[in-house]
Amino acid sequence: MKPAEFFQTHPVFRHEEFVAACYPTTPSGSRAAERALAYHQAAGRLVRIRRGLHAVRSIGSAANSFQIASRLAPDAVLAYHTALEYLGFAYSLWSDRFVLTTTKTKGFRHEEVRYRPIGVPLALDTPEKRALGVEVREDDGLAVRVTSLERTLVDLLDRPQYAGSWEELGRSFENAGFLDTRLVVQHTRNLGNRTTAARVGWFLEQHRDQWLVPETVLAEVQTMVPVTPVYLTRSHRESGTLHPRWNLIVPPRVSARIWEEVP
Repeated sequence: MKPAEFFQTHPVFRHEEFVAACYPTTPSGSRAAERALAYHQAAGRLVRIRRGLHAVRSIGSAANSFQIASRLAPDAVLAYHTALEYLGFAYSLWSDRFVLTTTKTKGFRHEEVRYRPIGVPLALDTPEKRALGVEVREDDGLAVRVTSLERTLVDLLDRPQYAGSWEELGRSFENAGFLDTRLVVQHTRNLGNRTTAARVGWFLEQHRDQWLVPETVLAEVQTMVPVTPVYLTRSHRESGTLHPRWNLIVPPRVSARIWEEVP
């Protein structure tokens, strides 16, 4: 494939993708690719995002930050609040882009957007567990991996710091019309965290009517919860109401969803 053809179908790309597509049989393919990239960058056709990561000039901007984030690492998956935004459910828009990856790579800033690689939880120790709930979307010809709405919910309840606030989390899921609760249960089980399970059970119960959550699903999640009470936010032990089914202490404002009353 010629570089010009590659650029038409790869608005953002990693160096190794370019080599594999345009110089697969060239003995010094990587060096030839470097020369080609330097030529096209000098000609104004490419933007160098950082070492090994390029974007076609027409899309090298913050407006296409999801595409850039999707190429942060070979196994990059848009996740947490970034997944909410990409799927169209986020209550507010952020300038951070969270990416799940097993690759050790550093975050960076580009055009006012901060790209933040997050390590995959150690409990997801098999390819099957890591792939559960990961969807592939086509974005201007580019394959973008993103966590599904169900997996995003569990991931945010597992690491709520990447949701921003409980209000943000609650408001973001107000318009979610359907969830595959079996996927929610399975990913919760894979994470193996009892506090996370308590949050998941409580959250599903809060939205039981909205999502038509079966009692069997709640009962299954209940088998995973802590044996002693835990706080909704472990780092901030705010007093509140104990939800005995989940052994979870929830602050009154969060439990009652007071923010729904704010005009």
